[in-house]
Amino acid sequence: MPCGYGVPIISTESAKQCARGTAALRRCMEANAEHFKADIRAMDEGLDEDQRRLGFISLV
Repeated sequence: MPCGYGVPIISTESAKQCARGTAALRRCMEANAEHFKADIRAMDEGLDEDQRRLGFISLV
């Protein structure tokens, strides 16, 4: 669910910016992991799905 919400990322640079933003959001959420447990899980599932669908390589 992180970057784009179904909107295609059109460049490598925008993909990198999105990945960095998602990583920053996750770090913020992990500061209060118990409160954000469901959100972190959903983010991980979305990222895993992106990797499967797109064959992603780490951009961060």
